[in-house]
Amino acid sequence: MNPGVDAPQLKYVCVGHQSQDVHIDAHGSREPEEHGGASLFTALTTWLVTGEPVAVVSATGPGIVQEAGSNGLETYSNPKAPQTIFEDWRDGDTRRQRLISRSPAISSSLEPLGQRGRNATAVFACPLLDELPLDCRSWFWSEFATLIP
Repeated sequence: MNPGVDAPQLKYVCVGHQSQDVHIDAHGSREPEEHGGASLFTALTTWLVTGEPVAVVSATGPGIVQEAGSNGLETYSNPKAPQTIFEDWRDGDTRRQRLISRSPAISSSLEPLGQRGRNATAVFACPLLDELPLDCRSWFWSEFATLIP
């Protein structure tokens, strides 16, 4: 999404990868894939609670944020990047998880958010697999920033 010059200032920005979760039951049957990641769930919750638009910034490949998005979420991703995919094997109360592929690190340029994102009121850094450096707080000039491990 490329917001126009007149796009309103963002209040909330969530930064971190989303994932595609492939579930396999005890019999080896694949269940429908689900979307995961703290940045996606934090953004959806923030939008539902506040009613304000939320930007989700990721280096995640195509298909995840686009499918999960709604009118309240502005999503920014790298369409050429691989997706972060987990395979979850479930057997009763037991779960084994395997990482199939991983998206690259998120760039500090945060384009195309520009000043709209850098001046957000609240920033939620929600890394999934070490895609954000510890100094990512310095990317923003927000009133409130938090790291959600």
